[in-house]
Amino acid sequence: MSAQYIIIPLSPHQRALYAHAIDLFRKRNAPGALTPFRNHLELLHYLRLICTDPRRHGMEAFRLEPLAEYRDKAPKPRWLLDTLATIRNRAEKVIIFCEFRVIQRLLKCYIEQVFGFSPDIINGDTSASAKAADNRQKRIKAFQAKPGFGAIILELYDQPRLAQLLTEHPVRLTEIERFLYTTWE
Repeated sequence: MSAQYIIIPLSPHQRALYAHAIDLFRKRNAPGALTPFRNHLELLHYLRLICTDPRRHGMEAFRLEPLAEYRDKAPKPRWLLDTLATIRNRAEKVIIFCEFRVIQRLLKCYIEQVFGFSPDIINGDTSASAKAADNRQKRIKAFQAKPGFGAIILELYDQPRLAQLLTEHPVRLTEIERFLYTTWE
């Protein structure tokens, strides 16, 4: 299995947010400066978010923008939705790895709008206990058992657990190898 890497350039909106964040960071020590970044790590985290989801994170409440507007601002979600359409046409399944929970929810909403189903999200909030009625393993089995096109959103840090579950409960997920190690962020 070989990984597929795709370079998706930033939109003009993302570039403006990116430049503004760096400018704020540079001015952080100026008298009277108001900046959300106290250190380099906070700036880097914010820049990573902008590269995926071009909104002023932490400065605005989450709201779902109309999809047509959002596609213009956000090349990654546009690419993902276009790719999902191709996968749907082949009646295949896909696993979307996504680290940030706000983006997991955003993707779930847009996928539901475009494809008419709500993909499951499995992240650190999902029980791993075998005793839980709705644990990770049962949810992944349900995803595997459903015929035809499907998508599931998995927190990036759960990747080793997913590999174990897929090995324990093999199912033919055609072409998924191309997307399994291509992460969202």
